Amino acid sequence: MKLNQLHIGYDIIDYHDRKAIKTSSNVIIDFNDEFWSDKHNDFVKIDSIENYEFVGIRYFSNDE
Repeated sequence: MKLNQLHIGYDIIDYHDRKAIKTSSNVIIDFNDEFWSDKHNDFVKIDSIENYEFVGIRYFSNDE
């Protein structure tokens, strides 16, 4: 919502087996959409986008 308010163009992309936001200026905003479950002894997808954990922000120049 904030990117829309600031008129920053972006796309939702596949990034390391999960979805991420890539802005028109090649900044990737990455969130973790799963957690480790001892009950399942595996990673489990997070149901609600509001509970995703922020992983990081990366910039990729046009030269890469």
